[in-house]
Amino acid sequence: MNSRSLNLLCERCLLSSVVDQRKVIGPAMVDGVAREFDLGDNTTCGALPVPVPSPNLDKFDFVK
Repeated sequence: MNSRSLNLLCERCLLSSVVDQRKVIGPAMVDGVAREFDLGDNTTCGALPVPVPSPNLDKFDFVK
């Protein structure tokens, strides 16, 4: 699992714990979130790649 997938898993577990008003994130919650995002087979995380914007300085008005 790459760091992006791990961060996504942790973030979703934290959100789920807030929604469910739970103070402890147990293995069942982690497993459920991993299944929801298809992280169980370690091949895909279901997240779309974030495009890296190309720096186009013509679009910005810089004040000096």
